[in-house]
Amino acid sequence: MMPPPPVRSSRWFIYTSTGLLVFLCLAVTLAGLMLLRKASGPLLAEIAGSSMEPTLLGPRIVIDCPECKFSNRWAVDSWNPRFEVRCMCCNRKLEPPDPPIIASGQRIAYRTLRLNRSPIQRFDTVIINTANDQPREVKRVVGLPHEDVAIRDGQLWVNDKLTPPTPDQFLRQAVLMGHWSFGNQSASLDQFLKSVHAPLQNNLPINAHDSHAYVVAHNYGVSFRLGAIDGKWKLRLRWIQSGVALAPESRRCFCDLEIASGESTELWVNGTSLAPNPHHRGWSSQWLTILSIGGTLHVGDHYAMPWATIGRVFGSTKLETAAENGDEYSEAATISVDPNSPEVVPLFSLEILQGDPAIDRCMVYRGIVYRGYRDADTQRFLPADGFVVLGDNVSISEDSRGARDASTRIEAQQMRGIVVPERNDLDSLLRQTESLPSGIFLNVD
Repeated sequence: MMPPPPVRSSRWFIYTSTGLLVFLCLAVTLAGLMLLRKASGPLLAEIAGSSMEPTLLGPRIVIDCPECKFSNRWAVDSWNPRFEVRCMCCNRKLEPPDPPIIASGQRIAYRTLRLNRSPIQRFDTVIINTANDQPREVKRVVGLPHEDVAIRDGQLWVNDKLTPPTPDQFLRQAVLMGHWSFGNQSASLDQFLKSVHAPLQNNLPINAHDSHAYVVAHNYGVSFRLGAIDGKWKLRLRWIQSGVALAPESRRCFCDLEIASGESTELWVNGTSLAPNPHHRGWSSQWLTILSIGGTLHVGDHYAMPWATIGRVFGSTKLETAAENGDEYSEAATISVDPNSPEVVPLFSLEILQGDPAIDRCMVYRGIVYRGYRDADTQRFLPADGFVVLGDNVSISEDSRGARDASTRIEAQQMRGIVVPERNDLDSLLRQTESLPSGIFLNVD
């Protein structure tokens, strides 16, 4: 008897099985890639304190003014119910609600150290684990392992060398001192700029408990939003050196910076033309920003135009010292001296020379003014393992300043991650405008 022929699987079954197997492999691969991408993406944390005010906002007590409708916000950490509360816009006495209205802290994105693309660098903002392993402490790195770090006269010194931030780093940690917007009836742009007096100081308008001693801010900047970014225009900004004394007999130092836009961007300093930026043809952004960092002027627009470093700005009392030390500086950027300046000197003055840039917003801000233990003028962090980390808000922050011997450092394993920088360097300053009335510049007389 003949055996039955072997049963052969149909082609349909083979094709179907193969297709299902391929589909399952693709699905598993896609799911794995999605999980990997989610794991490698930024995580979110909520700011729980006010040690980084005002660049990063913690929980705040909200009191709306019934007169001018301005929403006043005070950091919870520095709130004292015994103090008289007045509106920052109209100065009306306010009655805090009971119970108080508290707004949540700002949410920030961060990457773990394992997934971060680069190692910890100076001026990075890091999240530090607390006792219960929650990512709630946020600080700024100012010293790397085995560096000799010191605070002197409000500035940061590393290995006995003055160490200012780059323009991008400066903007990410800048503190808004005043802002103006078109349509505000309290002041014109000219009146606003005249209310910004030199020297710019380190007072913090939205938190009176930031510092006990007011110190001159050496690094500062101004940003203008231009409504018309096409066509030819030219403006002149007179820039007063912020660190000058206010004694009537003192001489004021200034620099005239002229900027023109057409087919290309051109710069003049005290009447001397500088070479146009070869990377920038025409104006590509609404924001024009001029910074003074470590005595050097920088001009940029944050988008297509790289920072143009104009050169060092020296006062008459610094020229001999610079020459003796062999420092090089741009002759075009050497500032002039006005011996007849009044006692109160505006930090900026603006003049439109050609066209109409249609400026509709303006922000004036300063860099971080470093203070030591218990608001001391100086402090030194001796070389050791770990990182020197500081909070921007001196009086409230618990950080490397906490020990009188300046030996408190944070090890890398104590850090949860590094905060992801915002896409636009001006985002932090624009967020700070929400807490400060427009058209008003708050400074200490």
